[in-house]
Amino acid sequence: MNGANSLAKNFTSARFRPVEKRPDDPARPSPAPHKPLSSGSEFAGVGLQMGATLGLSAWLGYWLDGRLGTLPWLTIVMVFVGASAAFYSIYRKVMRTSR
Repeated sequence: MNGANSLAKNFTSARFRPVEKRPDDPARPSPAPHKPLSSGSEFAGVGLQMGATLGLSAWLGYWLDGRLGTLPWLTIVMVFVGASAAFYSIYRKVMRTSR
């Protein structure tokens, strides 16, 4: 018990002084304000968005192939169009966040 009392006494001792804030030095420039780091929550739905874009474009290509009788060509083209659109959307989101 004696050890616990001495520990409490050490941390509540008058030896500890509050930290004083130094006055700003006019010769030293103030640091530029930092932009807070992204928490990543902006990108939480990126995978779902990409999957939905690819799935929808593949379905649209398959549907158009069935209507026009050009099976597999429009499906392939629409998958590439959907992938391009999904990657462009991700690129825009990353660039907007990094500013």
